[in-house]
Amino acid sequence: MSKVDVREPCHLPQAEARQRIDKIVSNMHEQFGTQGEWSGDCYRFSRSGLNGRVTVDPDSVRIEIELGLLMTPLKPMIEQEIRRKFKQHLS
Repeated sequence: MSKVDVREPCHLPQAEARQRIDKIVSNMHEQFGTQGEWSGDCYRFSRSGLNGRVTVDPDSVRIEIELGLLMTPLKPMIEQEIRRKFKQHLS
């Protein structure tokens, strides 16, 4: 199993950052069929081949994903897309 762990600084108020992350995970659900739910400031999600969570902290946003064997070759592309989405929605 391979892991993705991306943390980006975020200078938005925590509630606003969470609202923006909520939009990202809604798109993720539609595009990739993920299922998930919020528990406090942590959104846990999964689908076949991956499990992960997004944590909204006061000064950063972190995403951690465990990739299954078939998803492992996509790790660099997944990390790049996460960074792009973070910069697009959290800057």
